[in-house]
Amino acid sequence: MEWRDTFCCVARSKAELRSAEPKNSALLDKPAVAPNFVRALALGTFLAYVTSGCGSSKSGGAAGQVTYAEQAQTAAADPDPDSRARRLTAIGYQQGQARDLGGARSTLADAAKAVRAIEDPAERIRAAARLARAYLAIDETLELRKLLSNAGHEVELVKDAESKADVLVRLANSCAAAKLNDDAAKYLIQAEAAATTVSDPVGQVGIDSRIATSYHALGKPDDFQRLLDLAKAKASELDDARRKAEALADVAVTQLSADDTAGAAATLDTARQTALAAEDDYKRAHALAAIADKLAAAKRAIQARPLFAEAQALAEKVTDAGLREEVLTKIRRGLDQLGG
Repeated sequence: MEWRDTFCCVARSKAELRSAEPKNSALLDKPAVAPNFVRALALGTFLAYVTSGCGSSKSGGAAGQVTYAEQAQTAAADPDPDSRARRLTAIGYQQGQARDLGGARSTLADAAKAVRAIEDPAERIRAAARLARAYLAIDETLELRKLLSNAGHEVELVKDAESKADVLVRLANSCAAAKLNDDAAKYLIQAEAAATTVSDPVGQVGIDSRIATSYHALGKPDDFQRLLDLAKAKASELDDARRKAEALADVAVTQLSADDTAGAAATLDTARQTALAAEDDYKRAHALAAIADKLAAAKRAIQARPLFAEAQALAEKVTDAGLREEVLTKIRRGLDQLGG
């Protein structure tokens, strides 16, 4: 069976695809159609994103368990503001889910202090966008609005074009989750402008694809299609096989987020053929792994695994031991993202 046939067979059943793969936490799905579902999806996947590396999540006072209050006390002593904010945000969210609202408010207030202590403006805005999701989970609307408003005013402090576009998309997604759709649309317009100043063409495609995804979440199909077409056109203009394949993978991830499985299959097939057109097995393996990495990062295991397997088969043909181990290491790291 051909690789494309494998993709299409899997994609025929959307229910099967959705049950096998959680949505990317940044990709909110159709709020105009089913806003309650979107909010639950965004907040549910947010926990998995923000708690990575945060240790135990146990609560209560049973023997051997660490209470949320104790976790928060330990996290508050973390000397790194970014790490401290991330840990406290995760704990506060968990307290909210356990309906310890008083504890959640206290922990998230400490997280907000940590956010303000982050020196880098881009990282400060990213931390604020994460914290906004936690405030949303406990319906702290006033704090949420204040946090996002302050973060929005700091965007001009971000000098790197790609970082500026990135934080604008993150702010838009947090606003969309909170049903602040006018603010979300404003940030996406600003993100479009920032994307045009990104020097790396692959970076432009990645940002345009993410903006398209966010427009889809806002129920703006014309803007979604416009940005998707723009990303496709920029990807098609790239000459380097690996970079072109990687850019096309960004487009495919966006199509998958909009449930366009047929379009995504066609784009991924083009990306794969582009990768296989590279001049040697080393470059072909790297290009295939780059596509698979994009899919793995978006939690699209069903599409990523066959590409990793094909990349591995090519990598094992590389005669130079150092180059062979380099690409195999890249593949192993990608598979680790998928838990395998």
